Amino acid sequence: MVLANGETAYLRPMTPADAEALSSFHRRQPEENLYLRFFSAKPFLTDDELAHFTQVDFVDRVALVLERQGSFAAWASYERWPGRDDAEVAFMVDADEQHKGIATLLLEHLAVIARSNGIDRFTAEVLPNNQAMLNVFARAGWPVARRYDSGVVDVEFPLADTEGFRDTVESREQRADSRAMAHLLLPRTVAVIGASDRPGSVGAALWRAVSASGLTAVAVNPTRARLGSHRCWSAVSDAPGPIDLALVAVPPEALASTVEDCCRAGVRGAVVVSGADDTADMGALVAQARRFGLRLIGPASMGFTTAKGVAGTSSLNLSLADRVARPGVVAVSLQSGSLGASLLAQAEALELGLSWFVSLGDKADVSGNDLLQFWDDDDGTKVVALYTETFGNPRKFFRIARRVAHRRPIVTVRTGAAAATGAADALYAQAGLIQVPTVRDMLDTARVLATQPIPAGPRVAVLSTARSAEALTCAVARASGLTVVEPPRAVTWRSDAGRLVAALAEALADPANDAVILVFAPPLASTPPPVVDIERVATGASKPLLAVVLGQPDGPLQPGSTIPSFAFPEQA
Repeated sequence: MVLANGETAYLRPMTPADAEALSSFHRRQPEENLYLRFFSAKPFLTDDELAHFTQVDFVDRVALVLERQGSFAAWASYERWPGRDDAEVAFMVDADEQHKGIATLLLEHLAVIARSNGIDRFTAEVLPNNQAMLNVFARAGWPVARRYDSGVVDVEFPLADTEGFRDTVESREQRADSRAMAHLLLPRTVAVIGASDRPGSVGAALWRAVSASGLTAVAVNPTRARLGSHRCWSAVSDAPGPIDLALVAVPPEALASTVEDCCRAGVRGAVVVSGADDTADMGALVAQARRFGLRLIGPASMGFTTAKGVAGTSSLNLSLADRVARPGVVAVSLQSGSLGASLLAQAEALELGLSWFVSLGDKADVSGNDLLQFWDDDDGTKVVALYTETFGNPRKFFRIARRVAHRRPIVTVRTGAAAATGAADALYAQAGLIQVPTVRDMLDTARVLATQPIPAGPRVAVLSTARSAEALTCAVARASGLTVVEPPRAVTWRSDAGRLVAALAEALADPANDAVILVFAPPLASTPPPVVDIERVATGASKPLLAVVLGQPDGPLQPGSTIPSFAFPEQA
């Protein structure tokens, strides 16, 4: 589970084997904690009480344990009232683990289990000074009834799957997932495991990137004493901490031991650039990492870059890419590491600014769902672009993507398993995602959405100085499902700059269309479009303007322009 502060924990059923651990957990709690749970200063649990709490049938009596770093962090239980359809619920969270939303998480899971067992209402007895627990019940999304009697607050609430409960769960989940990604993507101290200075090696490329990042860099390589002015540590657990992020470039056979060492060192996140061979049990590796609060990007990731300031830096490149994208508002996620460098080069050629570029690799742990939760909180991201080869949790993806797409357009390319079924088509359409066939289309669509208003409908006015180019533009627009409307004033190849700009101003103001495509075919190759005047009339327009300038490469209409320009009508 992801906690409210972005840390991870492991939730599991209580078993009879937990009696000793539960007893130890109880004994280390402060007297106040025990008093709030048991209404008395109860220094230890008797053998009968330990048996009662740990030997449960998971129908009428249920108990759950939450572990952090392999130790008890909290436990919770419910007990059905005899012969009734309600149950009493109780919680106990370690004094050092409070204010992380743990009780809320336990309540949500107990409620799901209770409903599956025919229990439709929870009750609880809470001391009036236990405001934290009263707040948990009040904010869970159910209508809570309270009654004060004999120095105790009796709480009662139904477990209906209400809209308020679902909204509360989704809001809590979004905040927790976003903070978990912030721990990973906004590091202060970065270790390179497999750091090297051997020319052409992955370890050298990563070490060069981290050394130039302005963050605190830690080199890990058991075969080296130093890398330049930096000491090399034999293992990340030997290095002085805390370490926020590890970039892992080790042989596949060393991946499991490396992740275990990161867990021992308390590393919060790791980008696994190494590939995993057939002998690696990535499921078990990820489960172990999550139990110790370690989130993984990869394997087979090329890393991530951002043009946003991180820990005092102006930009950050923790990847195998040799460039940092120019600052912008488009966040890009892709699985394929090999496509990453080409995508960044193409974005640079188009002068497309990125807020984030994240290579997820094989998505053993962190997925597009996690990134969407993070980017939903990012005011610097206006458009999200996703290249997806496999689905993780389709139901969760649909729920998150549908919410995010209301505020930030999501442009997607699907291939491989993610594109194999009609069900995937329906899921993307229902979520409101914009599906395009190629990576180049994804970048073109993203740059239009990043710089232009969203069209209010499908009506497009085509203003062209060349008849053949106009015919092609209109034909492709209709084939794409758009409705072509006549502009208020037509232009021809004879139209001078003044007439062209006047016609464009009228088209942009015309309520009969929702978007304008301007096609400029110069009578001479050396004749430039009247860029300054086009920019002037387009400034402040409420509908999108796309330019097609024949003979000019794709990119902005001019350097720094917010008007996207295309070499051919089909792309526009």
